[in-house]
Amino acid sequence: MKRTTIAQEFDAILNVVASHPKGIGLLDIRKALSTMAVGSASLRTLQRRLAALVESGRLIHEYRNLVHVYKCRVPVLPGPVRRIMEPEATYEAHLPVSAEGEEIRALIRKPLADRTPIGYDRKFLENYKPGTTRYLSDAILLYLHEIGRTAFMGQAPGTHANSILDRLRVDISWSSTRLEGCVYTRSDVQKLIESSKPHVNRYALEPRMVLNHKAAIEMLLKNPSIDVATIRQLHALLSQYARSAASLKSKLVEKRFHLFIEKAALIPDPFEQTFFLLVQLPYLQPFTDANKPLSRLAANIPLFKRNLCPLSFVDVPMLAYVEGTLGVYELRRIELLRDVFVWAYEQSCKRYTTPQADWPGLGQGR
Repeated sequence: MKRTTIAQEFDAILNVVASHPKGIGLLDIRKALSTMAVGSASLRTLQRRLAALVESGRLIHEYRNLVHVYKCRVPVLPGPVRRIMEPEATYEAHLPVSAEGEEIRALIRKPLADRTPIGYDRKFLENYKPGTTRYLSDAILLYLHEIGRTAFMGQAPGTHANSILDRLRVDISWSSTRLEGCVYTRSDVQKLIESSKPHVNRYALEPRMVLNHKAAIEMLLKNPSIDVATIRQLHALLSQYARSAASLKSKLVEKRFHLFIEKAALIPDPFEQTFFLLVQLPYLQPFTDANKPLSRLAANIPLFKRNLCPLSFVDVPMLAYVEGTLGVYELRRIELLRDVFVWAYEQSCKRYTTPQADWPGLGQGR
């Protein structure tokens, strides 16, 4: 069967939802897609697609009789498939984007027919020289080091992260699963992590995603290292099917994965290291699933290790993250994702300078 593009999947989802003006649930959407040429997506992938459409303003969601229902906010109009990703209320208002980032965003928002499909470019990784190649400028690195300092600098690895562990487990688990399409609120995630039991009347995939993140975060704090064994163990904890999903796609991918780990471990600056992981791991896609959440958790390894402020991705607009990642996928350009990363780290630094006693009230209603 001919492989469908992401844009075609979005278009098909919109058409399915539009044909049910009173709303349609996740499983019914998947069932409808299975009769079309786009029915191969996993439930987790479908959740991400739906969450992106909600973020962009094209869909709305609500709970009805304990079932999550999606409806179209506006009619589905004819025209280029990529139009579905145009947000009605864009994220630019509060997330500053550089001129390079604006250029990337304009390119990936073009109609599908105006963009040239490209495959994986091995030179994108091979040409990166640790200590020589730089994704982040001197000015950006200086700024990040300044705002990321904590009172635990020079102490044992993970001391700062452990000092805010209860808060961090909730924040990272909530924000990362939200970027994967999970509809839990922060309060939902906090209650689930505290009880370690899935909520009743919730779709089983979502609590599993949250608890997998919790376990992965705790593992990282015990061993914040960039090596093959640690990254594979981290993926096994994040993956829905840990036993099988820990396997790499092929021998060729395994070779590139080892090269990726080797280069990441040799990068001297922790923030350059963090951003390299965010860029290159999803681009390589060494595993069949969970590559992006893997990159978001692995990106904290250099920060945990040096007791710098962690990166939680709280309040990062999904559309901003999606477009930044697409800029890497489609253009091998990192500037838009860099803009999102710097803004996200600023928000994290503000969040984790708040006294521990104040944290339970943050984001409870989100």
